[in-house]
Amino acid sequence: MKTVAIIQARFGSKRLPGKVLMDMAGQPMLGRVIDKVLQTHALHDIIVATSTQPENDAICDYVESLGIKAFQGSEQDVLSRYYRCARFYAVDHIVRITGDCPLLDPVLLDNVIKQHLLVGADYTSNIFPKRTYPRGLDVEIFTFRTLERMWMRASGGYGREHVTPYIHKHPELFLIHSVTNPKDYSRLQWSVDTSKDFDFAERVYKHFHLTSKFSWEDVLLYEEEGKWKQLN
Repeated sequence: MKTVAIIQARFGSKRLPGKVLMDMAGQPMLGRVIDKVLQTHALHDIIVATSTQPENDAICDYVESLGIKAFQGSEQDVLSRYYRCARFYAVDHIVRITGDCPLLDPVLLDNVIKQHLLVGADYTSNIFPKRTYPRGLDVEIFTFRTLERMWMRASGGYGREHVTPYIHKHPELFLIHSVTNPKDYSRLQWSVDTSKDFDFAERVYKHFHLTSKFSWEDVLLYEEEGKWKQLN
């Protein structure tokens, strides 16, 4: 059974255009995300799924230069992009990652994957039905059969742009497993949506000497001690 991380990324962004290829402490942010995912042990492959818009050709060129597969699909229908990518590469279990999460923790990612496979769930995540980890550590895993059901049944707009809302609206149709943290840190914003978020993530990498070998608990300690604020 092939378990593959599909990282969604596109050049367009309303709040921070071009953020996935912006330099984050000497490397494009998308490269930071890929470095984190490469540290996992439970994956068979990594694919970056972007859209067919010409501006996203730069994303394909970049990831392919790293030896990572690229796939291009719909710009707005991200659910369709995932489905066609997974079908093309014959993926059995899809790990959904977004390209704006450079602080993703590979140990947490491995744990969610292992629990998903152990339970035999249709869908496993650390964000539903309750988020307890900081935003930016999001992991969602689903089987190809589950993805195909979503692709066939989900309708319009939000339901297809964000991939998994159909599951969230119809949990009774799926075997769902949730991974939670004993303490709720959902208030923390570690995904990169704004220039302020980008600045924080970049400061984290600089604090850890540009390496990606740090855990989410390390970032938590760094933020709670307020070291990054002292630099402002």
